[in-house]
Amino acid sequence: MRILLAVFTFSCVLIAACDPGSRITVNEEGKTCGVKLDSNFHKFVVEMELACERKGKKCYEITYLSCQGESKSDAVPINLLEAGDCPGGPWCLSKCSNASPSMWDMPSLLAIDGCNTYTARR
Repeated sequence: MRILLAVFTFSCVLIAACDPGSRITVNEEGKTCGVKLDSNFHKFVVEMELACERKGKKCYEITYLSCQGESKSDAVPINLLEAGDCPGGPWCLSKCSNASPSMWDMPSLLAIDGCNTYTARR
């Protein structure tokens, strides 16, 4: 298990290192957390809004999602606790300010058509 975790962490670091133009923008407003993942290398953009239990804390429900400018209103809300993605995953936002490149690997996001940067057409 430790080896798998180490490989996963190392691969996330490599993805971030290979994409120096990647940006993560966070907008915390009350009990919502807006996150924009923008990869210049892959030319791929994901925007999401998460509902938080408290101001900027435990943001485990995706209430809005857009991938490549296409709204995914039919896929939301996604309760990341019920989906088994959180807590504990490196993509889980225990604090809104913790948004990181590992969010690209969120299982619930990867499962949505058009939101998987690894299989999307470039």
